[in-house]
Order: sequence, then structure tokens, then C-alpha cells
Amino acid sequence: MSEKESVDAASMHPIVHTPGPWKYHDSGSIVMTADGQMSVADIRGFGRLEKDFGLSAAIKIMDKNGQLISAAPDLLAACQAALEEVQFFSHGTVKQLADAVSKATESVV
Repeated sequence: MSEKESVDAASMHPIVHTPGPWKYHDSGSIVMTADGQMSVADIRGFGRLEKDFGLSAAIKIMDKNGQLISAAPDLLAACQAALEEVQFFSHGTVKQLADAVSKATESVV
């Protein structure tokens, strides 16, 4: 089983994230698989953002959030590859990288 996978104890089936690549569609504030077949995330919070920052900034913030979320599979793969290269070092950046990969891949209870 790869690092990306964990196991659902009830069914003993591996649990993995929706495969990338993902694409952000600003017209619907939604992140979908690149083929458009599956929704991955809805970007929410526009009302609060508009209230706090104004219309123009709220749109930009939501777009940036969507872009960041859509990059998640690529970022995870890059972090895992980098961690393989530097796993024997023990400085703070390597721990930070390992913690980020763990956060992205650990089982959700």
C-alpha cells in the first residue's frame, strides 16, 4: 500500500484522494477533476469575504483558494518526491515537509 493510501477499518478497502489533476472553474467556484467528471470541492465563503474585503477582493480570494485547492494533488506528489530525496536529513524544513505529507495522507476518523 502506498503512502497515499490508508485503510477503511470497516471495509478493509484502501482510501485514497480523488486522483488529480484537478481544475478550478471560477464560473462556478468549484474544483473538479480535469476531465470534468467529478466535483472535488466547492469554494465557499463569498458572503463573508465580500463583507470583510469588498466585492473585487472577495472574487480574487475565492479564485486563489480554488487555484490552491486544485493544485493539491500536484503539491502532494511533489512533497512526497522531495521527502524521498531528503528523508535522511533532520533539519526543520524536512520535518515540516514530512508533517505536511502526513497531514495530507493520514486517515480521517
